[in-house]
Amino acid sequence: MRTFLVISKEHEVFRAIHACFPSGNRVEKVQDKDIALRMLQKKHYDFLFIDLEILRESLPADGYKAALQTFLQEYPNLQIIIMSSQEMMREIMMAIKA
Repeated sequence: MRTFLVISKEHEVFRAIHACFPSGNRVEKVQDKDIALRMLQKKHYDFLFIDLEILRESLPADGYKAALQTFLQEYPNLQIIIMSSQEMMREIMMAIKA
């Protein structure tokens, strides 16, 4: 069984991700990065889907790497997937490179 945490304000995004995985997997949704960090302290998740818009809300002056730093340091085995609309492709590439 795999566990997924989705950080998005869009319920349709959660439903689409939830529909992609068999029923034996656990998919949970939150709308806030800080709530997600608290959930990660309590439970193990294999994958984190984070909406680029939420990531941008907490974007410090030093960029995406700093915005993702807590996840990367605290949960080094967590696979992070950054989600965005196709119109934001340049932004998503900057986040991935971070």
